[in-house]
Formats: sequence, C-alpha cells, structure tokens
Amino acid sequence: MTSIDLNLLGGLSVSIDGRQVTRFPTEKARALLAYLSIESSRPHSRIMLAGLFWPEVTDRQALTNLRNTLYRLRKTLDDAASGTSALLMNISSHSLKFNEAQATIDARVFQTSMDAMDSHTHVSLAACGQCLADLATAAEVYRGDLLQGLSVSDAPAFEEWLLLRREYLHLQAIRALTDLTTILEKRKQYAQAYAFGARLLALDLFREETHRQIMRLLAHQGMPERALAQFEVLRKLLREEMDVEPDKQTSELVRQISVGAFGEATAQAPVLMSDWVDAPLVGSFFGREDEANQLQEWLLHDSRQLITLLGMGGVGKSTLAAHTARAVSGHFDVVIWRSLLNGPLLPDLLPSIIQGLSNEPLDMLPDNLDKSLSLLLDQLRQRRCLLVFDNFETILQGEPAGHYRPGYEDYGQLLHHLGAFEHRSCLLLTSRERPLAVARLERSYDSVRSLPLRGLSVEASQSILQEYGLMVRPQAAATLARRYSGNPLALNLAAQSIQDLFLGDVDAFLSDKTPIFADIRDILEEQIGRLAPLEQEIMFWLAIAREPQTPAALKLALFGAPDAGELLDAMRGLQRRSLLEKAGTGFGLQNVVTEYLADRLVDQISNEISNGHIDYLDRFALLHTQVSEAIRQSQRRLFLDPVTRRLMATRGPAGFAAMLRATLDKLHTENPPRIGYAAGNILNLMLHAGLDVDGADFSHLTLRQAHLQGMHLPQVRFAGSGFSGCTFTDTTNVITSVAFSPDGRFVAAGSADNTIRLWRTADGMLATVLSGHEYVVTSIAFSPDGRLLASGSIDATVRLWDITGPNTPSGQGHQRAVLRGHEGSIQAVAFSPDGGTVASASRDTSIRLWDVSKVLAAGSPDASAVLRGHHALVLSLDFSP
Repeated sequence: MTSIDLNLLGGLSVSIDGRQVTRFPTEKARALLAYLSIESSRPHSRIMLAGLFWPEVTDRQALTNLRNTLYRLRKTLDDAASGTSALLMNISSHSLKFNEAQATIDARVFQTSMDAMDSHTHVSLAACGQCLADLATAAEVYRGDLLQGLSVSDAPAFEEWLLLRREYLHLQAIRALTDLTTILEKRKQYAQAYAFGARLLALDLFREETHRQIMRLLAHQGMPERALAQFEVLRKLLREEMDVEPDKQTSELVRQISVGAFGEATAQAPVLMSDWVDAPLVGSFFGREDEANQLQEWLLHDSRQLITLLGMGGVGKSTLAAHTARAVSGHFDVVIWRSLLNGPLLPDLLPSIIQGLSNEPLDMLPDNLDKSLSLLLDQLRQRRCLLVFDNFETILQGEPAGHYRPGYEDYGQLLHHLGAFEHRSCLLLTSRERPLAVARLERSYDSVRSLPLRGLSVEASQSILQEYGLMVRPQAAATLARRYSGNPLALNLAAQSIQDLFLGDVDAFLSDKTPIFADIRDILEEQIGRLAPLEQEIMFWLAIAREPQTPAALKLALFGAPDAGELLDAMRGLQRRSLLEKAGTGFGLQNVVTEYLADRLVDQISNEISNGHIDYLDRFALLHTQVSEAIRQSQRRLFLDPVTRRLMATRGPAGFAAMLRATLDKLHTENPPRIGYAAGNILNLMLHAGLDVDGADFSHLTLRQAHLQGMHLPQVRFAGSGFSGCTFTDTTNVITSVAFSPDGRFVAAGSADNTIRLWRTADGMLATVLSGHEYVVTSIAFSPDGRLLASGSIDATVRLWDITGPNTPSGQGHQRAVLRGHEGSIQAVAFSPDGGTVASASRDTSIRLWDVSKVLAAGSPDASAVLRGHHALVLSLDFSP
C-alpha cells in the first residue's frame, strides 16, 4: 500500500512512500492540494474552485486554469509514485474530492485529537489518560502555523479562508499547550512543563500569564536568576510594544521569587497522570462488541479486581485491552500500562508503579516484596486505578502450563494480593496461558474473572478483508474465517497474500491448493517463506532488537548494508504484508511474529554451530551492546540461553566449548575473511556460558557487538582484530574507534571525551589515558612495531603518542608530535606497512602523508605530500601491503 503523508502545519510538505515531493509546478497547485485535503469532508465543484483561485478572469478561463493546474499537480504526484493522484482524488467532469482515508494529514490528526479530548467524558482532565494522550499528540504534530509561508495574493477568497483556518488552529494549539503546561506543573514535572511552556510562549509572545508560568517553572527548578531575567524580558516587551507595565500578579510573583519563598509558598500537590507508554495504538477495531461490553461491565459496574484476557497469539488481546482501557479511562484516577514482553522481574517493575500511584515523590521505597505489596494494596484502596500487564505469558514456563519461569514466582504472590484482598482498583492481564494463580483464585473469589477470546465473527472477518479493498462474498468470508479460525493477524496476512499473489481474487485463493493452516505459526512460516532475502533479514533484526527500529538503524545493522532505496522498498513490502507495524518513530513486529522468529533463529544458530555451516551466525548479532540493559537481558534470555542450553544438553559443556572453538577455527580458514557478526557471537556465547576462554584465538577477525564490560579475558588473542560496536570496561563516553596493538597485548579506544584509553587485554584493566586533543577523537592506529599510536580528531590535528616508555602503557604515555595542516576534521589515520609513513584523510577532501622520522625529529613538521582529487570528504584509507 502506498504511504502518503501531507504535513500542512509549519509549511506544506508531501512525502510518498518516504520520498519527499519537492517540485510542485506552481504555488496555486500547492494551495489547491492543501485546500482539498483540509476540506475533504465533501466534494467541491469545479466552478467553485475556479472562482476561489482565479477570481479576476472569466469563468471559462478560470476553468481552463483549474484544468491545467490539476493536470500538472496530478503529474507531479504520479511522477513520485505511479497512481498516487488516483488514490488521493476522486475527479469527475464536475467536481473534485480528496480521499482522506488514503493519506495521513497532520492538520487532521491535530484536529481529531482535540475533538476527541473535547468530546470525552471524565472526572478530571488531569487524571484522564486518554485525553492527556490526545493533548500530547496534538502538541507533537503542531509544528507551526497552517501552510506557513504559502501565499496566493491574487486569490483573496482563498487567502481569507486560509487566515481563518490558520487562526483557529493557532488558538487550538495554544489551548493544548496551556493545558499540558498547567497539568505538568501541578504534577511537579517542571522540566517537561517548561518545554511546553516555551513552545506556548513562542505562539503568543504577549501572553503575560505564560511569562508568569515560565518564571514559576524556572524558580521551581532552582533557577531564580533566570526567572527574574524572564521578568525583565516581559517588562521590556510590554513597555516597548504596548507602553504598559506588568500587572500586580506578576509583580507579586517577582517579590516571592526575590525573597526565596516561592518554592514553599506556591508548591502544589501533583496530579496523578496515567502512563500509556507501553500501550499499543489502536487503529481499525472490528467486532468484539460482546467482549468489549463484558469487559467494561466488569471494570465499571461489577468491581472485578483481577481480569485476564486469554487467547492465542494474534487473536487481538492487546488490541481489545487497549481499546477498552482508553474507553473507560475517564472513570479511573490513573491508568498504568506495562508490557512484560522483555520479562521484567517484579522487584524491578513495582517501584515505577508505586511511584506512579503516589501523590508525592518517594525518597525511600520498601526494601522487601511483602512491604512493597502492602504499600501497593494501600494505594489501590485509596484511589481507583487500572493496571494493565500485557504479554503475561512471557514470564510463564512452557511446561508445565501456567507455572512461572525461575525468578518470576513472586508474580503469583502479586496476583494473590490483588485478587484475594479487597481494594477499589483492577489489574487487567493479557496472556496466551492462564496463570496457575488465576485459575485457583477464580474458583474461590467472585472478584476474579477470565475472558477467553475466540476468533472473530464472519462479519468482522469480512470487514478486515474489505479494508484491503477485497470484494468478499459472505460465503467466501465465512470460509476464510473458518480456515484461519477468525484470527485477526492471520486474516490480515491472508488478505495481503490474496492481494499480492492472486490480484485480489478471493475465489481463486480459496480454490487454489493453499494449505489450511492449523495455527498461526504455520501461517507465519508460509508467509515469511515467500519473503525476499532482504525482507527476511529485516524481520529477524527486528525480532532480535526487541524494540522499534528506524530505517537508519536497520541500515547500519543489516549485513551487506543495502542502499536506502532497497531498504525502504523492502520495508514497504513488509508493511503491505501486515508483517511490519509503525511504532512511534520506528517500526516493529507483532509479539507473536517476534516470538516465532526468535524460536526459528535459535534453531538455525544451534544447527549451524553443530554442523559447522556458518550463515545466520554471521548475519545477525544475538546480543546488542548499544541498548538498554533490559533489552540486553531479554536478548540473553531469548537467544544466548536457549542456544547454550540446547547444545550443552546434547554435547555437555566440554562438547559445547569444542564446537565453538571449531567454529572459531573455521573462521580463520575462510578466504575472504568474514566481516559479519560470527566472531562476536561466538565470544558472547563463550562468556555467557561461562566457558574457559583462556588462549582463544580471535586474532585478525572482525568482532562486532561483543559485550566485554567487566569480562575476564586471560590470554585471549586479539592481534590484528577489528572491533565495531563493542563495549569495554571503564569508559566515560562514547567510543568512536578501536585498535589492538600488533602483539595483541593492548586495546586502544578513541572517545568522544577527546581522550584515548588503553587497556591490557590480559586482565581487561585500564592502562593509561592519553589526553591532548581538543575535540572528539575519530580514528586511531598502532604502528606496525607497536611503539607508536597515531590519532586523528575533529580538531583537524593528527597526533603521535609514544607508548613504549618504562611507565607506559601501564602509566602515563606521552605525546610526541602534533601534525597540523588539514582544514577539516580527520576521518581516518593509518601507518604504512614499514611504519615509516603516517597517512591521514580529512573532511577537507585531502589525504596527507607524514614522514615519521621527520615528525619525531621536528615535533610538528609539514606533510611530506598532499594528495588531492576527491570532491567530498575522505572517509577511509589504507596502504597496500
């Protein structure tokens, strides 16, 4: 499906499938497209549009102008992506209408969010999670005035329409930002409130109330001087522009800030704010009316304290939970949604929930589980709260069913407390399995209920298929619903297959010898088996990442680095197949898809280590270093643990170690050498399994995503190895470059804190820190004899360091020379094979060669040669052997 985005707030921009449309034929063509997209609720006659945009010519000439402009506008859109204009506009000989369902329009998202907030019933705006989410969405998409910078001076009626629309949306934005700033100030979230307040002030500079709010927020954050400076800005503005003084309220606020009594005098109790950070967005919602009504009845009228939504993967548990939770959120003081997808331990999960339910910041939290559960129960009795734990099956064992994984047994204690002891709130679970504690509680307590989700009805299934543009007879819809058990995810996948492989012909799909899949894993196997190699790689990377990824992040991770066009095409293909979902600023997978791919990856990696055939082991990093510890722990649990357990179970620890060493030996024999993730995966597996790494030979191999922080690496050989995305012990900033000494005894890392660190590989201890560069160190290289280290920096200098003195690298090290001459940052440095020359590549498009003997003699000589010819920055260089 073609993805079309129209951004009208802050200026007009159009993107189709991620590509910007930049060359519109005229301003009136841009204005026509914007007008039709905003006024999309009805068709517009050609004669009306002609008069709107060309009022000063005859009707006939105006219609001709409209026809020509429309032709050129359609051509511009179709040049960007064939068929776009037909998707966006219904055009007849008499009228034009914009198809709003075919595009995402930021102005419409903004207005829809504001309308949803205005129409929602709640006890308090500050306590309504749904309305606060709507306000945040509105604030996020409002990037400036409607069609900022667009002007059609010879069309006064259009200009008047634009002025009124622009002013209306401007006032709505002020209202949204005002509400957000006020609520966050009451919650004592002063930094966030200040960010929204600053945006509010930019929209209305003369709003004295906003200036006061900014002053209060600065004072609350311990910046009274800045608060008083803000007052001087206001006073000068009012005097120069309006010849008035600030009012009495402002003067009184200044007095309070000046005497230091402001914080104590004006501090207010915070208002609880719902936390929807883990909740999925709910798009089209088909069927489930009975289930949604039952769930609302339990939540609002029957005082159920523990509810579990049960069903297989992809059946829509999370969607129903999110739909219902948002619908009833106005009846609760606070809603907190937590996903258990990455298996948080209960002691790690409870503090954020307890703090979220508290009126005041808690300096000390209970030091044991019993006290924490007691405090949580007190909070749930004091106010009406809705807690949602999504993906509860993540913490359950596969066998026996309903039992907890080791380390997660205390969740049973939590369920017992919230199900058996009286309170005013509710915990809603979604799970593929019924936890054993729920089964026991449900037999004894009326406050505990479970709601199994079955497949969708034929009518709801038909609605899903019709959303893909398929004309489906009721009989065919019933057959498909039966074939896929009404599973929404399965129906989405089947609908896409009908579109892609059968050109939308449902009957042909049904008459084909397509297997009737027993469950969704079969569906996924069938669907993923048809994907192109790049599409499969994207899917596996997203499954490993465990969180949404941007296209840029995927491009960096993918083996072979496809160009941007190929990557975006593949991602669009996955979206069309319902396998890729937009999530915030990135893309992710449905949970059931993620788990299917994780299992398949474990199988493949285990087989490759067993039989010595390297493929996926080199294409995918099983552990990522530049992620949160929670994600990394999840990756250990889902990938390193199963591979280790499986192979140890069949071969034992010694056999597993032998297989890894044999795979490592195989890497040394391959020509050309592999530059993927195999070596890093092997090292991570050895360290994770606690195997003996003494003497392991990783020399001259490329290691990517090796997590070495705090690891003991006795006699591990890294001579000539390349490192990328690895983490080491004791760095205070981002590592930008890594190099091993030729003898493998030391590893050096250039850092964003302008320094170079050297560690001993024998014990992983820091040997020395080399300081001298004025900006980020971008590249480092050892001389062939290991006596010198060259470094390049954004400060446009190359520096040579002597690391052979009696106290180095175990001591200080010292700078031998500073090489100047480049006019831009250094991108790469390298020594010649004989060590007599240092080469440096720069953003200034040149390469410079430096004679090492002269450098050491003179301290800061000129380059011996300057090589020119590139027309842009030089990113990398190397010497021939």
